[in-house]
Amino acid sequence: MSGKPTEYIAPNRKDTGPGVEDAGLAPGTVLGDGRYRLIGNVGHDVRGNAQLWRAKDSALGRDVALTILVGDRSDTQVTAKARRALERAMHAASFHCVGAARVLDVISANQGLADSDRVLGIVVAEWTHGTDLAELVKDSPVPPATAARLLQALAVAVETAHHVGLVLGIDHPQRIRVSADGELRFAFPGVRPEASATDDVRGLGAVLFYLLTGRWPLPDAPDGVQTVQMPHDGQPITPRSLRPAVPLELSNAAVKALAGPDSTINTGGIRTAAAMIPVLERAAASENSGTLMHQSPIGNPAPENEIWRDRDPEPDTATKRKLSVGMAILSVATLLIVGWLGFQVAQMFTSNSSAEGQFEIVEDGLDDGEDGNAEEDVEETGPPVAAGPIGPSGVAEWQPPGKDLDDAARAGQAIDGDPATAWTTSAYFDSFDSDRALKEGVGLMVSFSEASRLAEVTVNSPSAGGVIEIRSSPTANPGGLDETTLIDTMNLTNGDTTVNFDEVAETEHVLLWVTGIVPVPGGYQTRISEVTFQEAE
Repeated sequence: MSGKPTEYIAPNRKDTGPGVEDAGLAPGTVLGDGRYRLIGNVGHDVRGNAQLWRAKDSALGRDVALTILVGDRSDTQVTAKARRALERAMHAASFHCVGAARVLDVISANQGLADSDRVLGIVVAEWTHGTDLAELVKDSPVPPATAARLLQALAVAVETAHHVGLVLGIDHPQRIRVSADGELRFAFPGVRPEASATDDVRGLGAVLFYLLTGRWPLPDAPDGVQTVQMPHDGQPITPRSLRPAVPLELSNAAVKALAGPDSTINTGGIRTAAAMIPVLERAAASENSGTLMHQSPIGNPAPENEIWRDRDPEPDTATKRKLSVGMAILSVATLLIVGWLGFQVAQMFTSNSSAEGQFEIVEDGLDDGEDGNAEEDVEETGPPVAAGPIGPSGVAEWQPPGKDLDDAARAGQAIDGDPATAWTTSAYFDSFDSDRALKEGVGLMVSFSEASRLAEVTVNSPSAGGVIEIRSSPTANPGGLDETTLIDTMNLTNGDTTVNFDEVAETEHVLLWVTGIVPVPGGYQTRISEVTFQEAE
């Protein structure tokens, strides 16, 4: 399987599935005071009476994911459940994690939904580019190590959410997508009112089971998804029993997570996402090392998509020939270099002997100083002198490839001249230097209309203790942090913090790479209110 799946758009479904209110929704329908235009129906969750749609946000010109709660507004029980689901979605709006789409907006029935009297509320989230989970396993299950790697980001998202008292609601296959970065992502927030942390853990087990076997093991699966009926007692059905190539540890992890606290199946049980993560890490590591987590039975060939070796591979004839030619070229180059060095040494001694006795000592005229000694003219150097402010032509949030942006829409507020507005990082549960950190940093890429000679930079911020690396960049969108060059490091104080560069920084793009975030209520975060630059003389 490719590490980055191509974009897959599910075909429009003509019905919403059994048990889900139709609500008269169709591609082209506009909701939310005309802001969101429906593009295509992605699926439905019959347990929460929710429709899952891809839509276009006309205000910002971007695609979004809509979890649309539908039902009869006159039914007090239905409306109460919808209201509770919307409240839980609002609580999750501040949650940011790679494995879960960020909630952008929550719309209740009395907020711009008069155009559809069957819609009880909408949860708006970032659109996850990639492919449907069902499309990924449509033809065949994925290799076990790949399944583990895909699931890691989602497991981390579940563990992080539970750490702050949130429930995601990942126990439905159509709410999960495979991102363009090759990771599973919870794409349609809007958890059912009755969902618990246990349901999330069971969801992890179900997704792992689905990836390994192509069959969904929980009830109420959507149409078109192959299922398997799990027994409530006795011997459980395992991924390994359906597909012998699955490693034993990975198969057991899926079944133990699926068991749940009310199950009578004696599997030991996995109760938290944290217990699942080490198993996934070990299984994913086998993909990188080219080894299996279990031994293949003697006499049986290695299963398809797995690597099985009983001895080290030998280089082929072409490889040997290329190696011989390379060694010969290296030998010739070494001889040439040694000869050139010898010639240079000989020339040095020859020049010294021939020049001996030919030099004439000429006394310089003395200065008029009282000591009568000549003084050398020494040019003193120092930091560049600031000539005046220089205004950036633009700014954008930057992340290394594969990392989600934190607050890209507000990047411009860092250079708008108004310290009352600001760009902030997301509120993380761990600092960037923690072993549990999701990222190593967050960046703002500031650009100028042309290459400029910069002498200093000032950052206005209330995040005393935060750390920012000032880096020059060859482009506005480098392929990685290693393509940028460190100019200086700034330790933020409360208010203005200024760094005078040791040398003139001549560049068209400056990256403010935030490596230190400070404690705030609910986590760690750094805020940048305003950034100004001074041009060198």
